[in-house]
Amino acid sequence: MRRNWPASFYLATVTTLGLALWFGSIALARPWLHVNADILENTGILLALTILSAFSPIETKQGVLTVSLAPLCGAVALQLDPWAVMTVAALGTIDRRVPGREIPWGLFLFNRGMWIVACGVPSLLVAFTKGQSGSRTITVLAAVVLLLLLNTALMAVSVHLVRGVRLWAVLRGALAGNALTFFAMPLLGILIVQLMQGPRLARLVVFLLYGPLLIYRTSMQKQRRLDTWLRDSYIMQSRVVDKRDGQTFGHSQRVGELCETVARMLGMADDVCNTIRVGGILHDLGKIAVPDSILLKPGKLTPEEYEIIKQHPVEGAQILAEHPEQKDVALIVRHHHERWDGAGYPDGLRG
Repeated sequence: MRRNWPASFYLATVTTLGLALWFGSIALARPWLHVNADILENTGILLALTILSAFSPIETKQGVLTVSLAPLCGAVALQLDPWAVMTVAALGTIDRRVPGREIPWGLFLFNRGMWIVACGVPSLLVAFTKGQSGSRTITVLAAVVLLLLLNTALMAVSVHLVRGVRLWAVLRGALAGNALTFFAMPLLGILIVQLMQGPRLARLVVFLLYGPLLIYRTSMQKQRRLDTWLRDSYIMQSRVVDKRDGQTFGHSQRVGELCETVARMLGMADDVCNTIRVGGILHDLGKIAVPDSILLKPGKLTPEEYEIIKQHPVEGAQILAEHPEQKDVALIVRHHHERWDGAGYPDGLRG
């Protein structure tokens, strides 16, 4: 198998740069020589919040979402020492995947380097501008924005190089459906900062912010299971047809999967891709109304029998049209035998 050298070089570069920044910042700061209880306490709280975020991912239609950006933005906005910010970024973002088994070691180390760079560079910016004239608020906001940009860019380039997906498609996919959540993370981070700058007891209140998150996560898990059940139910419906004709068993499922793949390659919206997939799976649903003597006939069909076969798209569309949510699917099923030259059926549509 040919090795992807650009991807390997990129992953190694980001990993090396991130680890060098982290270890270098610790070596320069030497926090063990002058222990600052306040910094250690803040670092511990933010590390715990980040770990909690990494271990409580939320599954959405667009993929797996974590809110690790919130405490990481908080670490930068709180103006913690760079070594502390990078420590939170490096250790707090480790998720449940076991290195070497569920995630390759190279990718595991890249993730550490990516988060260190994304959080470390903004924290260094804040540290280097301390004591200079100008608004600290603007500097901190710029650092948080830089964190978001670096995180998105580093992730997108890695997916582009490793999987061969177009860079713009990766960026669009990362933001699609999650844009509001993505931009809400800095606001949640700022709220964390405000609580941590209050009385010592108030710092522990930040953990209560994760109560609604866990409730939302549970709700999304139930919704995900329901979506999976619905997707599987369409396949089970197609099996009713496939069971009658053993020669085409699995055909409907393969058509649905191929149609969805093409739709996604064309950049269609997620809900449109899902509709096309369901239409592909159920395209032959109307064959349940075709007698076995015609459907399973080994020889050539008579003109009369062929006219009966040509009604199966209409039968399937009528079944699906009874459900308001499946009207678009019904249109796909009705017209899946149309042709560009108008010689198709049942309506003879012309391209």
